[in-house]
Amino acid sequence: KYTHNGYRCRNSYAQGSIKHRNNIKFMQKNILIENKTSFKRAAVMLLRADLTLEKEWAPFIPKEMILQKTRIPSSPQINSKALLDLKKKIKIGSSSLRNIHEMEVIAFACTSARAQISFELLAKEIRVHHPNSIITDPVTGLLKALKTMNIRNLGLISPYIPEVLNTLIDALATENIIISESISFNEAEEIKVASISEKTTMEAIIKIGLNKTCEAVFVSCTNLPSFSILNRAEQIIGKPVLSSNLVLLWHLFHLTFKNDANVMDNLPETMLNKSKPLQN
Repeated sequence: KYTHNGYRCRNSYAQGSIKHRNNIKFMQKNILIENKTSFKRAAVMLLRADLTLEKEWAPFIPKEMILQKTRIPSSPQINSKALLDLKKKIKIGSSSLRNIHEMEVIAFACTSARAQISFELLAKEIRVHHPNSIITDPVTGLLKALKTMNIRNLGLISPYIPEVLNTLIDALATENIIISESISFNEAEEIKVASISEKTTMEAIIKIGLNKTCEAVFVSCTNLPSFSILNRAEQIIGKPVLSSNLVLLWHLFHLTFKNDANVMDNLPETMLNKSKPLQN
């Protein structure tokens, strides 16, 4: 027998009440710890078929960041119509992000879809549910990176069919970025993109990097693996090699941590991370 609140009661009831109170104390303690810790909160919106971004980003997310993730339903076929249809799903995808705490930055992780719609429309759709969040995406991150490194002539690699590649070329042209040379792997199925070998991508980088008018090479698509070859590729061609996942992570860190050197040093070792800090 145990005494609880002045009454004699069964063992299980008293122990249950004591356990309940202890759980409350434990939760309160964790809340206090979290409130005392300067966490930065951000989120990334991925396509359902993306198998690469999370894997490439995982080793570089600092302990000071709480990164939420959500998946947007997407077509297994990648073409201009399928990417344009994603516009209708952006608002729905952002609604699934928990709003318990304000997220400082939300990253939309699809390069080719972003090339189909304006940044203003993308931000408007996301801010229906997150009005105070800063928005970024791979195209915006790329433009910021190129401005930081003073680059206008770019070599471009895309895993997708030419119509998708050409839309991205046109989107960059509106920002005065010249595509010196491009290579497409002609893949129409999203699920197969993650299986394209980094050896294949490396060969494409080297081929484009030999173009003398090309100042840097951009590997487009967050689902196309490339993180482990970026540094080596730069050493071979002697030029910056960027990827969708790299520029998006770099810009996300900048927006969230404001060029904090301790955090920015967590990024993959590339020419981009060695360049001057991004200015607003």
